Parts: sequence; structure tokens; C-alpha cells
Amino acid sequence: MECIGYYYLGLLVLIGNNGVFSQAIGDHIYVASVLGPPYLYEDNNGRFQGFVPELLGYLQLNFTITVNDQYGRKLDNGTWTGVMGELIDGDVGMAGILTTTAERSESVDFLYPVHTATPAILLKKPDISKSTVYDRLIRLLHPFELSVWLMSFLSLLVTGTVLYIISHVNPYEWRRMYRDQEAIKREGQSFNCMNSFWFVVSSLMWQGYTRTPRSIGGRIVVTAWWAFIVILLLSYTASLTNYLHSGREIHALNRYAKIKSFKDLAQNDWINVGVLPNGATEASLRSSKIDMYRELYDKVVKARTNDTDPQTMDELIRAVREGSSNYAAILESHIAEYSTHRKPCDLYMIEDDFNLRTASFAVKKGSPLRKHLDSRLMELHDSGDLLRLENLWFKAGIDECGGESIIDTEEYKHVDVTNFTPLDLGTISAVLLILVAGILLGGFVTLIELCIYKLAETNEEDEEELEPINKSSQVDLNSEPRSSLIEPVVTRGGSTTV
Repeated sequence: MECIGYYYLGLLVLIGNNGVFSQAIGDHIYVASVLGPPYLYEDNNGRFQGFVPELLGYLQLNFTITVNDQYGRKLDNGTWTGVMGELIDGDVGMAGILTTTAERSESVDFLYPVHTATPAILLKKPDISKSTVYDRLIRLLHPFELSVWLMSFLSLLVTGTVLYIISHVNPYEWRRMYRDQEAIKREGQSFNCMNSFWFVVSSLMWQGYTRTPRSIGGRIVVTAWWAFIVILLLSYTASLTNYLHSGREIHALNRYAKIKSFKDLAQNDWINVGVLPNGATEASLRSSKIDMYRELYDKVVKARTNDTDPQTMDELIRAVREGSSNYAAILESHIAEYSTHRKPCDLYMIEDDFNLRTASFAVKKGSPLRKHLDSRLMELHDSGDLLRLENLWFKAGIDECGGESIIDTEEYKHVDVTNFTPLDLGTISAVLLILVAGILLGGFVTLIELCIYKLAETNEEDEEELEPINKSSQVDLNSEPRSSLIEPVVTRGGSTTV
């Protein structure tokens, strides 16, 4: 009797297990998902297509898909919104595909991973098909950084001012010579305020000149200025040649090719950043303890200005396309890769391995479906069907940009902008030191010339005081009277005159 009891007990267990498997394979199940290609979208006939329904077919499930706008987030009261809320609190028995996170794993059970994903930066390719007039004009400024242009302009103002001051106060300059009537008026006006600056500008343009400073101090300043502009113009010419030689496409891409990672994206101030609301990417950035990702999250919050901000994946990708290259989206690498291979082929992506995560379907906690579905997903992985489906929907199977893309997405991530680097202030700091030294030395020599001139004037005044006041008042006693040296002149009348 005891053996018969064990027999019936084992039979009941077997029947129970078969019931579970039968339920897993044959019973109807509702699957919650978020609408967005390539995971899920509707065709022209209103039927669902994409990676999710095809993979569910491989799992041999009798399913109905329900659509939600968001993946969901956990509220302060412990409840979930979106797909997660439907799975936990509703009649939905399965949800996906969801990115696996610690917070979600506390409320649901994740199945065997379907694929791994990393957050990726999705950017719009710059339009290099044509150049505007502004683009053509701005190219002349590319050889130097802004700091160099500002320094050059400041150097011109300082040099012109110092040259005018020296010409005004130095006693050996044209102005003093004109005052002493040793030069004509035109020469005396050679280095007035306007002409001093015109001399500096004309020298910068390698033009000729009529007169140069006469004083030693003025000539030292001018010599330092000539050395400055010779080196500056030669450096500009060499940099401009390299700039033009490197090609127009690289110039258009320089600004964007500098963004090669999340760090580059966080450190720039010309591009806004968006993420899918209430998604795993936003939660990861928000909870990160790394300053770089906190800065990115702050940029995300700052970019959200009104109710028209992207709320779905399609809206987020559309915002990148319509953002005139000043808007970037952070989303899962598989969706970013899908978008870059679709027409109009105007997007590119940059992956960053800062947070490698898995993605899969989720079921209710303790669901009897889990064991069967895990086993089935492993079989699909081992047979290669899972990889084939992934390539079909995310990569080669949907590539529409074969030769029409402006720049290949993979190559664009490695664009090297070091073939042209604008000259910065540190590069030409030596010639700046030459100019500063020349200005200081010229001013010092001018002071010496003033002292020498004052000393010379003092000596001349002392010599004049020692000379006789009136030489004609002195009488030469040894000389004869003037009257005795005058001979009489005889006239016809017999009279004489003196």
C-alpha cells in the first residue's frame, strides 16, 4: 500500500508539471510592450511587426500584445507606472523587452538575456553638402583660436598707444624737430595719434611706409612689432595652408567629431541632451555617483523646457533629426544603431561602455512561465537563431544607407581631428614675449633719452651764462681812431667831404 501511495503521488506531480508546461506553451498570455521600431511597430494593415512579436513566435506562445507609452518608473508610494505597472498589478503576464536594472529586479523576474546593450549617443550628421557665405568667411578665422585673435588685436592697440606716447614725449622725434623748426609740418605730424596707429596697421599688412621713428626708443618698439607680425603672419599662413589642405569635410565635422564619449558630451556647452522619460537610461544617470554622469543628467533636466519635449522613442529620435545638430539623445545602443541605418541616413551614434547591461522579457515574481521560457531562450541562443534575429532587425537586415550616408557610422566614431589643430596662445607665446620685451625696453630707453636731453639743455644754459653780454662795448686801446683812417674826398667846388 505504501508503494501504491508513492506511485499516485508521483503521478500527481507529473500531471502538475505537464500542466505548467501546457500552460506555458498553449495558454493565452498578454504581453505589454512599448511601441517603437525595431522592437514593435504597426504595418499598413494595423498588425504588429518587429523583433518582439517575431521572438515571441519562436517561444511558441499564444500571445496578445498590449501597447503602453512608457517603460515605467517606481513612484514614492512603491507602485509602478507604464509597462512595469501593467505587469505587476494588471492581467499582463509578460513584458518586454526591458533593460535589466536592480530596481526592476526587485519587483519582477527577468528571463534569460536576449541581448546586451550599452547607452549610446545619437547625433545628427552635419550638413556638408553645401557651404553658406558665412561658412566661407569664417574659414579665414580657423587657423587661430579665439584667444590668439584677441591677443593680436590687444597687441595692436598697445603697440600703437606706446608708439604715439614715445613720439609725443621723446625730444628726438619728428614732433620736437618741427617745434624747433628743424622739420616741416608734414614731418612733424608723422606720428600723431591717428598716424601712429596707421603705421602699426600698415606694418601688419606688410605695406611700405614713408617715415620711421627717429629716436632709439621708438625704433626698438617698432623693431619688436615687426618681429611680432613677421612670425604671426608666417604662422597664420602655414596654419591656413594646413587647414585648406586637410579638406572641407573635416572642417565641417571638427566640431562634432570632438564628441567621442559621454565625457565629451558632458563638457560641451553648445548641445542639448535628451533621454527617454522614465527609462532605464535616465534612472542610471540620475542615480550615478560619478560627476560626469551627474553633469549629463543636469543637462537633461535643463533641456526639458515645456510639455512638447520628447515623451516617446520616436519623438526623441525626431528631435535629434530636427535639432540642427545641437541636440543629442542618449538611448540604448540597439535602437541607436537601428536609427543610423534607416533613411534619410542623417544620424550617427557613439557607444560608451560605461554601463553594460542586459535586456530581456520580464514576468511576474514566481511565475511558472519563467523556467520554460528561460530554457527556450537558451536553445535559441545556442542554435544561433537569437543572433540571427538580432542582426535581421537591428543591423544588416534593415540597412538602407549603404552608400548614401555622408560618413559611415563606424568610421565617423573614429574621425581624427588632429590633422588640423588651430594655433593657440601657448604656441605663439614666444613672439608675444618678444613684443612685450621690446615695448618695455623702448619705454626705458625713451626715459634715458629724456634724461640725456634735459642734461644737455642744462649744460647749454650754463655755457650761455658765461659768455659776455655785449662784445661791441669793449674798446681796443691799441687801435687807431676810426676818424683817422678815413681819407678826405675832394669835390669840384674845392670843398671836401668826409
